[in-house]
Amino acid sequence: MIFFTIRSWHMPSFKVLLVDDDPTALIALREMLHARFTGVQADVAYSVATAFKRVLHTEYDAVVTDVRMPIADGHALLASVRKVRPHTPVILISGYGDYALALKAMRSGAYDLIQKPIDPDYFCRSLESAVLTYQAQQGRLGAEGRAASARPLAELRVLAVDDNPAARLLLARTLASFGAEVLQAGSVVEALEAIQAHRPDIVVCDLRLPDEDGYALPRKLSRRLPAEGGRTPLVALTGYPEQEPRHRALAAGFRTYLNKDTDPAVIAAVLATVAVGSANSAG
Repeated sequence: MIFFTIRSWHMPSFKVLLVDDDPTALIALREMLHARFTGVQADVAYSVATAFKRVLHTEYDAVVTDVRMPIADGHALLASVRKVRPHTPVILISGYGDYALALKAMRSGAYDLIQKPIDPDYFCRSLESAVLTYQAQQGRLGAEGRAASARPLAELRVLAVDDNPAARLLLARTLASFGAEVLQAGSVVEALEAIQAHRPDIVVCDLRLPDEDGYALPRKLSRRLPAEGGRTPLVALTGYPEQEPRHRALAAGFRTYLNKDTDPAVIAAVLATVAVGSANSAG
């Protein structure tokens, strides 16, 4: 039995396909998603064959599949999905994880490999990240009409955290071009001070910082009261494409994870949606 206390937030509506030959596991996953998200459509399939038919006829924002199933496994489904819908994120779940399995999954194009027993908070963060990025890439991400506009970050205050002055300035100018009021910080300490003093709507943070790395920011921020900015949503931004930093970032408490080479319009759309959705949830 899975118990969870994670709080729902106003994420855009999305469709996800859950695949497992165990009906009890599918019920638990679907209940978890309904407790976390509003507007989620969670379809189920008990075999790879059935799942593939559903993928052919429905555009899902993500597919979540168990690895071990009879006849064909989760890796076979991943390969099939990649052929017909190459941009749809696929998350694998396994109770037999090791480094070799994780490496195989990532090299095959899986968005994430999640170990059993499932950590509900991490699972939902990984799914959030996959769906938000996919919807933004497809031009379907909307935050009260913001993401579809040329200035999705208008009237939003964004804190950009990076120890590299040139990279930080470039990020600030990019976000400002999408309408944001941008604050800047060069370390975790400076970021915490800026959050308390200026209460940004969202923080986008590089993971490699001096003294303390970016992973320390959500941990320290979680100790603060809401009035001190303790619930400010955080987005990780890094130049490292490997799966391990993404896993660490989501586990640490970042809302989602983006690479620095991501299309700026996608970054802006994701930030707008997370900021507005988190504000609506808090309200």
